[in-house]
Amino acid sequence: MTRITPIRFSIRSLLLLATLIAIYLGWRLQISESHVVTAVQHAGGKVLSGYNYIGILVDGSGQYHPVLNPTPEPKRAFSEFVFGDSQKRSVHIVELPIENFTPDLTEKIETLRYLKLVKAVIHQDPWSDLEQKRANAEATKLKFRDRLAELETRFGDRFSLEF
Repeated sequence: MTRITPIRFSIRSLLLLATLIAIYLGWRLQISESHVVTAVQHAGGKVLSGYNYIGILVDGSGQYHPVLNPTPEPKRAFSEFVFGDSQKRSVHIVELPIENFTPDLTEKIETLRYLKLVKAVIHQDPWSDLEQKRANAEATKLKFRDRLAELETRFGDRFSLEF
């Protein structure tokens, strides 16, 4: 009768396996975030990473405005290629027209780990007078009332509506 010997691993093999798993997980995280960025840009939106902005400024009316960084984004470090992007390279702000927020895209945006602000934008005609802009904004708010309520409950204080 033959006896089956148990499989043995050395510590070196175990450490190599753990390193390969960490590289794979970092790569998967980077890919999933790039899919969200592509989906937002395809829907007509913009994304800002940590290198693109310095902070968020709140004006007197409660509107959130990103303070942009004028310096260009530095080259990627070797560790970022191996283990995925750092927090500074991750998406922090998503800006999208209100009519382009779909339930599928909203779920994708929720997966962003370092998200600080989601801006829904109501586009206005720059040549119309102030009263007409206000009337258009109110009509758009009524039209997308359910979607706005859903976005406010999903993102909480990270959600902002801009006219």
